[in-house]
Amino acid sequence: MVMSGIGCVVGPTLAGYLYDVTQDYSYSFYLAGILFMSGSFSILAIPVLKSRRQQTQEKRNAVTPLESSRQGTAFPYSESHM
Repeated sequence: MVMSGIGCVVGPTLAGYLYDVTQDYSYSFYLAGILFMSGSFSILAIPVLKSRRQQTQEKRNAVTPLESSRQGTAFPYSESHM
């Protein structure tokens, strides 16, 4: 909601400035389109980045069989296997 408010304040001001400099409204529309597309791509990238982060955390937290056997005793097998 705050970002939308900022966009509503900054957008027309920036569009007016671009018109004053270039005497053409097309650059304002180009800028608005570029900002819209970059915002859309960043929103679409969030689920991908979250899943990659989750996969790397799962890999870091995964316990290999050798590590799990060393946690309980100094020997690789428990007393029931002897």
